[in-house]
Amino acid sequence: MSDNDQIEAESDTGATKAQLKRLKLSQPGHRSSVTRFVDEAKQVIADGDRQHKSVDRLEQLAGNIRHKMQDLQTLHAKILDLVDEEEMERQIEEADKVADRL
Repeated sequence: MSDNDQIEAESDTGATKAQLKRLKLSQPGHRSSVTRFVDEAKQVIADGDRQHKSVDRLEQLAGNIRHKMQDLQTLHAKILDLVDEEEMERQIEEADKVADRL
C-alpha cells in the first residue's frame, strides 16, 4: 500500500467514525419523539373524549409515530452498515429492546 493509499484509508476511517458518531447521537432524539407521541396518544385515549377533534389528533399522532419509527429503522440500517460484526449484534439487540418498549 502506498503512502497516499494509507492516508486515504485512514481519512475514510475517520470520516466513517464521525458519521457513525453523528448517527448514534441522533437516535435518542428520535426515540424521545416517539415516546412523547405515544404518551400523548395514551393521554388522549385516557381522557375518553370521542369528539372529532380527539380522533383527528390520534390519527395525527399515529402518523407521527409511524414516520418516526421509519426514521429510526433507516437510522438503524445506516448504523449497521458502519459497525463491525461484534457491534452489529449489540446494535440489533438494542434496537429490538427499543421497539419492544415503544
